[in-house]
Amino acid sequence: MSSIQAQVLSQISRAPEGRVFGYDALPVYRQSPGAVVKAISRMVQAGELKRLRKGQFYKPRRGLLGEVPLKDSEKLRAFLYRGGSQVGYVTGASLYNRLGLTTQVPRVVTLARGGSATSVELKTLSLRLVAARAPVNKQDVPALELLDALKDIRRIPDATPQATLQRLVLRIENLEGDLLSRTVELAIQFYPPMVRALLGLVLETLDQGDFQGLENSLNPLSRYKVPLDPRVWPLREKWRIG
Repeated sequence: MSSIQAQVLSQISRAPEGRVFGYDALPVYRQSPGAVVKAISRMVQAGELKRLRKGQFYKPRRGLLGEVPLKDSEKLRAFLYRGGSQVGYVTGASLYNRLGLTTQVPRVVTLARGGSATSVELKTLSLRLVAARAPVNKQDVPALELLDALKDIRRIPDATPQATLQRLVLRIENLEGDLLSRTVELAIQFYPPMVRALLGLVLETLDQGDFQGLENSLNPLSRYKVPLDPRVWPLREKWRIG
């Protein structure tokens, strides 16, 4: 057995079962990538490893009744993290269901991350990968989730913009100072004017955050077609929403 293969076996022996990893998770890969690829391939052929998709593998977990299927959450994790850092997040209808904005459970899970849009089929899981509007890191994900919900406010299944915005107000109101400031910053840098207007409306209504910075980022002649009740949102006209 070559020293590279021995190192691969040693490093994989310490990996938990059912955890997806790529070549770059093995320190020896940087030293000899070709030998590592061959060693992994032999382990796949021997059934010691399973291939999730090209370049992604896992040690199968065995139960009393045989091999335990890989969890969907672990399949998602393989697309959301790289080298231990978060590079993507769940968005779309799956996110809006988790936030309590819709009761619909989608068949396809949408992930926002760097790169171009594509679709991936993983047996029990269908994924749609879309380009994130802003660079993704763990700290910004809660802000990006809220901004995505505002962006899609007119397209969230089984929900009206009025009901959606009222639910989002509770989450925006509970944002801590630094995260609230970051949400405003991301909105101004990366999101369309309608999102900035809605966020500004909420912040001025709550009398918190830099809603003036959001207002200054908008074209004073533009209007944003989002049906909201003026009795609930008396500042709606100021933000030219409706």
